[in-house]
Amino acid sequence: MLLGMGTQFMQQMGGINALNYYFSIILENNLGMSELMARVLTGVNATTYCISTALAFWIIERAGRRFLMLLGLGLQGFAYIMVSIAVAKLPSADQQWGAVAITFLFFYYAAFGCTWGMVPWIYQAEINSLSMRVRGASAATSMNWLFGFVCTQFTSVGIRTLGYKFYIMFAVFNIAFLPVVYFLYPETSNRTLEDLDDYFDRDSPHKAIIRFGDKVAKQHKRPAEAIEAERRRIDLATEVQKKGKNGSDSTWIEDVVVEMPAK
Repeated sequence: MLLGMGTQFMQQMGGINALNYYFSIILENNLGMSELMARVLTGVNATTYCISTALAFWIIERAGRRFLMLLGLGLQGFAYIMVSIAVAKLPSADQQWGAVAITFLFFYYAAFGCTWGMVPWIYQAEINSLSMRVRGASAATSMNWLFGFVCTQFTSVGIRTLGYKFYIMFAVFNIAFLPVVYFLYPETSNRTLEDLDDYFDRDSPHKAIIRFGDKVAKQHKRPAEAIEAERRRIDLATEVQKKGKNGSDSTWIEDVVVEMPAK
C-alpha cells in the first residue's frame, strides 16, 4: 500500500500541479509574456499534454512501469534544470532565454504526460494485494489530492519570491526520487495479480525492502518463477477435480461439504 501511495506523492512533488494551476502566471511573472500570449501558450501546452498522455496507452505495456517512472523522473528533472537556468538568465541576458524556458516547460509536460501522468494510477491498482486493493487505491488517491493541495499552496509564493530557485527545488525532487524508484519499486507489467501476491508473500525470496540485485523485480517480461507457480496452481486444481458420488464432477471441497452432517 505504501508503494502505491509513494507513486502519488512523487507525482505531485515532481511539480506537475505547480505548473497546472499557475502556468499562465509563470509565463507572465517569470518570463515576461503578455496576458494574451500567456493564455495562448497555455492552451497550446494543454493540447500537447493531451497528446503525450494518449501516447501512454501505446507505450505503457511495451516499456514497463519501472522504466517509464525512471525515464520520467530523469526527463522532468532535466526540464526543470533548464527552466531554472533560463529564468536566472532572463533579467540580464537576451530575451531568447524566455523561449528556452517555454520550450522546456512544454518538454516537461510532454515527458510527464506519457510517464508519471499515467503510471501511478495503474501502479497503485496492481501493486496492492487482493484484500487491500480498494483501501490501497483510496489511500493513494488521498495522497495525490493532499500533496496536490500542498503544492498549490506554496507555488504562488515561490513564483513571486524565489524566482529561478523555485524551479531548482522541483529539479532536486525529481532527481532525488530516482534511487527511490530504482531500489524500492518492483516491475508490475506482464504480471498477474497472483504473481504479485506471491512476490510479496512472507515466504518469498523477494521480501527484502531494498531490492539490491533482484533481477525479478527489474525485468520487464514475466518471470519464469511466476510461470512455474501458475503451472503448479493449475496442476493442483486439476488433481483436485474428481468424479462425485452421484456421477457428476465435483471438487474435494464440495464433497466434504456434502458429507458434513447437518446441525
